[in-house]
Amino acid sequence: MRSHYRLSVGRSNKTPFRLVPITSLRSDIMSASFRASPAELDLVNQIFSKADKPKQGILKGDVAVEVFNGAKLAGSVLGEIWSIADEENNGWLSKTGTAKALRLIGHAQKGSKVSPTLLTKCEFQFPGILRNQLY
Repeated sequence: MRSHYRLSVGRSNKTPFRLVPITSLRSDIMSASFRASPAELDLVNQIFSKADKPKQGILKGDVAVEVFNGAKLAGSVLGEIWSIADEENNGWLSKTGTAKALRLIGHAQKGSKVSPTLLTKCEFQFPGILRNQLY
């Protein structure tokens, strides 16, 4: 089983993230099939059109922090979301990783405890507050 890390928001611009090992996540859960909804894809494309200025097709960590801080969730929760969405520990998110993060943010804003199993649950539309507060 490979090691997984939780991303924690740091306090300095030089190190916006701190990786903290997560030992309880199983790789089979992390690799669960994920299919973004049309609403998620639409929001991902909106985020990338504004945040991916070099058009690399990824959100780097510092940009993702700026984008996801608008969700008004605790840094520890955003760190857990990052660790699930960036399952290969790249330090950046693809569009799929960003869609995973958005789904988890939506669940967290509804009061759910963040876990990889939430990736299979696309039961609600994004609250307007999420769409308006992200980036």
